[in-house]
Amino acid sequence: MEDVRLISSDKCRGLVNAPGAFLPEAACLRCLLHFYRKELIDVLCGKSRDVRQ
Repeated sequence: MEDVRLISSDKCRGLVNAPGAFLPEAACLRCLLHFYRKELIDVLCGKSRDVRQ
């Protein structure tokens, strides 16, 4: 691959560390879909009683 400038991924351990080792010039961005999905699940599971009321 050439001229990779942006890498978007979830927060998988290997995907967090690997881009810096192989493509140090590329910026890394956490996928917003995965981020919001995890946050929504955390809120709904942790606050399910509050949501029901």
